[in-house]
Amino acid sequence: MGCCGNRRNNSNVYEPTKLLRGLTPDQIQKLKTNLNNLIDFNDLSYSTTSPVIEEVYHYLNSVQKTDPGVSIFEHLLDSSYELIGELPIPGAKIISWLIAGILDSYSSNTPQNLNLDFGEVAARYNKTYYQIRMDLTTMYNNPFENIDKVYSINFGNKKTITLRELLDYDVPSKDDKSFTELLQAHTRGFRSALCKQELPKTKQWSIAFVSFYDGFAYVPGNNFREIYIGPTIWEENFTEGGELNWIDNEELVDHHKDIPKIGVSSPNLDLESMKQTCGKFCQLQPQAYVNGYLQHVKWNDKYTITVIFKYYLMEHFDGPNSWTLANASFCNWLFKDDSFGNIINPDGCGLRSDVLRNWGGINNANLMLGEQPISYDFDELIKLEKMKYLNKRKDVSKKVIIEEVKVDEPIVNNKIYEEEVKVEEEVKVEEEVKVEEEVKVEEVKVEEKVDEVGVIYEDEEDAEEDEDEEEYEAPTKSCVLT
Repeated sequence: MGCCGNRRNNSNVYEPTKLLRGLTPDQIQKLKTNLNNLIDFNDLSYSTTSPVIEEVYHYLNSVQKTDPGVSIFEHLLDSSYELIGELPIPGAKIISWLIAGILDSYSSNTPQNLNLDFGEVAARYNKTYYQIRMDLTTMYNNPFENIDKVYSINFGNKKTITLRELLDYDVPSKDDKSFTELLQAHTRGFRSALCKQELPKTKQWSIAFVSFYDGFAYVPGNNFREIYIGPTIWEENFTEGGELNWIDNEELVDHHKDIPKIGVSSPNLDLESMKQTCGKFCQLQPQAYVNGYLQHVKWNDKYTITVIFKYYLMEHFDGPNSWTLANASFCNWLFKDDSFGNIINPDGCGLRSDVLRNWGGINNANLMLGEQPISYDFDELIKLEKMKYLNKRKDVSKKVIIEEVKVDEPIVNNKIYEEEVKVEEEVKVEEEVKVEEEVKVEEVKVEEKVDEVGVIYEDEEDAEEDEDEEEYEAPTKSCVLT
């Protein structure tokens, strides 16, 4: 939509035939100037954000461009104006409040211009922008009739706004540098809000972790596999000279030769260095998400470690050996940060943790581990997860007694990485399950077979089935110590 030339005089000087009650000519002039700049902002914000609609649908591979209706679309735009209001720029708050107040009034008193089904979101945006423009122009042309009209605001601590409050602010003109910054913020906010609205409709992306043991991708939530085989270990207080902490995508390249190897190391051992190193890895491998960290987990009497859970965004995920990583350009467009809140792409749609955990539309994200401290020792954590695994396998129709499950403490090799990532020792887990059961029958003696995890089998077939289930328990390399 082009600018409407007849709603303002070029000199922007008000020549009153009637003074507004309680206002001086200078105040009236300021009111008109601010309204003039608000109209410019509304015009240019539409010009800069309308292409974002096609951009969002392109990256989401979505054809669902349906009109969301008055209320939902106002909520979408409110998100953008709320972001503008948080900027430390003079005039940002009043722009946010007044335009959002006008916008939010459409829910309770819908103009005829908007009380239609436009079919697509782009058409709804065009008509909404034009309606806001007409309302601002009416204020400009007839300030006396609109000076104390109250508009409600649906976000933040500010609940209402009137035109009179424009006198307390200076709205930047389109020639000011801050005006351009406000337009950029509006575009980013609109992109983020539209993506957040549309992403849950797609249902085509999934989160999975990839096993060092076999290179297969697995749904999060299998705690035994994730905690015992999956995590990267960061040794916070290793003091030996020359040691490096390292994070890489070895689990991908070892079994999928078409994926290039990426690794980032740090000679420093503190937690902040860990964040920087893992963050750099996520920049180089944009599909990766380093899912928080479990701080200060006791490994043994000497060492404290950080356990890092690493996941990948999948565009295709049909099973452990049928998956493809999400497109790198899509991830660079979607994410703002490096998993630790460091902004690497200001024009991105959202922070990794927020997008993956809270926006919806990404399968299995609610099953990811991490982002909370674990209060018990690491060996106790392993033991607990092993017990959960064994309990899942119990057949409730049979009598099972598990007296003790002993999991040896994993061995930490102080020389994990040199020039290439080398794992020199294996983590060995030994199970010892003692099952004692006496069967006393006066005339008939039944010989029962007991497997090594304490399950009593009644026939050979049951025993063979469980042998197959346990194949992945004994990794041939120390996947924990990556």
